[in-house]
Amino acid sequence: MAQGMTAATGLSEHAELTALACLMMLERVNYLLSVEVRLPREEMVERITAIMFAAFGPGTAPDLARRA
Repeated sequence: MAQGMTAATGLSEHAELTALACLMMLERVNYLLSVEVRLPREEMVERITAIMFAAFGPGTAPDLARRA
């Protein structure tokens, strides 16, 4: 999974660390939800979405059209 997230970040020299940090964050949130810790679900979705978009959003992935 970390390799797939790393591939999505393009040529960033810290892509593996970014992918690992995101994976760890998602794992912890998943754990908290699984043990029924009450979290503001909508706010969590918005914040995680913003973090993932900043890490892997447009401009971070390689241009696949050029490879074809």
